[in-house]
Amino acid sequence: MAPLGPTHHDVLLPDGTVQRYILRGLSESSSYGGVNNEGIVGVGDAEIMVLDDDDDDDVKVEEGGYDDGHDILSWARMCALSFAYKPNPPPMSYFLGHYLNDPRRDASLVRVMTTTTKTTTTTTTTTMASSVRIFRRTLSCGSYGDSSLRFEAGGIGEVCTHPSHRGRGLSSLLMRDALDVMRTLTPNVTCSFLHASADFRRYYGRIGGYAGVTSEWSVVNVMLRRLLRHAVPFVMGRGGDENVNGNDNDVRAHDNSPRNVAARRAEFPRDAPELRRLHAEYSEERFVTIVRSLKYWEEYVSAELGDTLWVLFEVDGIMRTREVDGTVKTSDIVAWLSVRERGDGRYQLREFGTDRGRITTTSALNNLLGAALLDRTEIADMDDVREMVSLSLPSIVLREMKEETKNVDDEANRFSSSSSSSSSPSFVIVDNAKEENDDGWMYVVLDESYTCPNVGGVVLVGLTDYSVSRV
Repeated sequence: MAPLGPTHHDVLLPDGTVQRYILRGLSESSSYGGVNNEGIVGVGDAEIMVLDDDDDDDVKVEEGGYDDGHDILSWARMCALSFAYKPNPPPMSYFLGHYLNDPRRDASLVRVMTTTTKTTTTTTTTTMASSVRIFRRTLSCGSYGDSSLRFEAGGIGEVCTHPSHRGRGLSSLLMRDALDVMRTLTPNVTCSFLHASADFRRYYGRIGGYAGVTSEWSVVNVMLRRLLRHAVPFVMGRGGDENVNGNDNDVRAHDNSPRNVAARRAEFPRDAPELRRLHAEYSEERFVTIVRSLKYWEEYVSAELGDTLWVLFEVDGIMRTREVDGTVKTSDIVAWLSVRERGDGRYQLREFGTDRGRITTTSALNNLLGAALLDRTEIADMDDVREMVSLSLPSIVLREMKEETKNVDDEANRFSSSSSSSSSPSFVIVDNAKEENDDGWMYVVLDESYTCPNVGGVVLVGLTDYSVSRV
């Protein structure tokens, strides 16, 4: 069934007047392309730069209609204006990218409130006042290979109202509409999820029946200076990859970790099939998580992570052959990672996974974290680099590393800091980690007839699908 059609809502204003709003889904010009990391959006055969400094938030259209070709641009501008109060407000291109790079995007699922004011006898000014975006995802059940145990979910994002229209209940009307729309979609939407700050969690529970879950995160210390010294020899394009095979500082936790590895930036679409398979094995077969199609990797993940996504690959040795989308290919990627900076010597693991049959979590994290942080660091003198930084990572990754420390060899123990116990085998100090959970993820069940076998277990959802929770 198609999403519900436009509806009219009359809102009583404090001055006693009534303002009429129209609730509708957006429409999209078929000529829109994706958004790159420079804020350039493709329109037909041309490219335009999205400008974020235009204060004019009104879109002038002819009386009796909307300028459908600019619906999405108008919406992105309204979102940017609505979130302008933040310390580092996201630009218009940020919202465009979330929508246009999504391979399952549907303009009608971007629900907005608009209002019109007559300016002359022949024209009106149409203002986009508020929005809620529904995005569709398929989730796995962590069913260890049974691909049939999947279900549809509706994510909620871009819940915002222009400052001039706040306090009128527009977001509440849109949230209730979004839940009604999700119940009409085919295939059937089983649940909805969103992420909310502490100030809004009670609101989503009251308006939509959303319940909170806790995402399990930990903060560990990282010996940055030693990590960067270790990273230089094996990062492609940074220090000479010819020294990979003879790297004396290679840190390994188990014998099954490959000795000859190098790091490079992920390349799309080249790496997408292999990353898709690895993600399915590392996450989809173990957790409730978003199922990533090949297009999801090529169009969405690649755009969201940009050049921050690194892969670790075997330089030589025995290469595995696998059938990927009907073609037999050589498999050399063993892990992938992306981090983002949180300021003042703190980083967050944004994306991570390994082929656990070929490399340990400890070895993969050390090597890839070194590459990612080396790329972000201008080194004139290594002694000028701070000794220690902190890293926020999912607690399940920390637990995997702690399990591996039980079998660490003497070579890895040489790199333990005096501030950590002798069991810590790497530049990432797993002992004395600080728990720092995220309570912002919320969900509501829309189809009571469907039961996921892992409800009550681990849930993995998020922007790039990496936020570990327990329901």
